[in-house]
Amino acid sequence: MSTNLMPVKIANYIYMAAAFGYFMYSLITETGLYGYLMDVQFRWFGVAYNKFTMLIAILILMAPAALIFTYIQRKEAPAVDAAKKSAPANFLLRRVTWKSLLILSLAPPLIALPVYYALIWMDQKDQQREVYKVDLNRESTLPSGDVKFVHLTGVVQLDYKYRLGRESSAGSSGRTKMYAPLTGSDWTPEQPIRFFINTTLSGHFDAQTRRFNSFSERGAMAVTFHGQLTRNSLPTFVKNNYLRNGLLIESPYFVMDQMTFVDGRIPSAAEREKYYQIPIFGLVLSMGILVGGGIGLAIRRLRRPGPEVYDYYDDR
Repeated sequence: MSTNLMPVKIANYIYMAAAFGYFMYSLITETGLYGYLMDVQFRWFGVAYNKFTMLIAILILMAPAALIFTYIQRKEAPAVDAAKKSAPANFLLRRVTWKSLLILSLAPPLIALPVYYALIWMDQKDQQREVYKVDLNRESTLPSGDVKFVHLTGVVQLDYKYRLGRESSAGSSGRTKMYAPLTGSDWTPEQPIRFFINTTLSGHFDAQTRRFNSFSERGAMAVTFHGQLTRNSLPTFVKNNYLRNGLLIESPYFVMDQMTFVDGRIPSAAEREKYYQIPIFGLVLSMGILVGGGIGLAIRRLRRPGPEVYDYYDDR
C-alpha cells in the first residue's frame, strides 16, 4: 500500500460514509437531493419512481468516490502487479481467517444496540414532555422554543392540500398522504403559512368532541387535534409546489404529524415504530455474515491442495 495515498484513501472512506448517511437522511425525509430528484420527476412527468430516484441519487453521490478509487488503482497498479507475481495463489482469500470473520460478524450488533438504546432513551424523554395548547385562531406563536407535542386548534385549508399517492410494484395502492396548510380562521392567501398538517387519514379525530370527522374535498375546515411538530420538514417537492403556486411560507415553519393521545398521554414511538426490530436485524445480519463466511472458509479448506504423492512403477 502506498503511504502517500493513505490520506486519500481515508478521506475517500470518510466521504463515502458521510454520503451514505446523507442519502439515508434525504431518503427518509424526502428532502435534499432525493427530494429534488422527486420534484423534477413530478414537474416533468407528473409521477415519480422511488427506486429510480434512489438509484440516481446513489450514482450522483458515489461518483466522486468512484473517480478517486480509479485514481488510486492507477497509481498503485505497478505495486499491485509486482505483489501478485510474488504472492501465492489465493493470497487474498487466505488473509480471511476465523478470527477476522468473527470480528466482522460482531460489527452489526455492536452498531445496532447503541442505536436502539439511544432511540429508547429519546422516546422515554419524549413521553415526559409537556403537551402544549396552541390556538391558531388567536395567535400562531408557540409558547416555548422546545415545543414538540401540541393540542392544536385551527383551520385546515383543504383548497391547498397536496395529496401524494403511493403504488407498489405489484400495482396495489398504498395509503395516500396528505399535506395541507394549518391556519387561523382569518387567514388569507396573502399571509405566510407557519403550520402544515401531514396525515395519511381520510379525516381527523377531534380531541374536543371525541369524534372522527372526515375531511371535505375543498374549503376551510375547523379542527382540534393532537400531534407532533417537526421544524422545516416538508418534502422538497411539496414545498416547491406550494411556492410555485404562490403560497408564502414562514421561516421556520412547522409540520404537524397527526397523532392520538390516549388520556392525554404521549404514545410511545418505540412501540409504534417497532424499535425492537433494530437489534434483531443486527443479530440476523451478524448470523448471516458468520454462517456465510464460515461456509466459505470450510469450502476453501476442502479445496486446499494436499501434499503431492508420487507413484513409481518398473517398466523393465
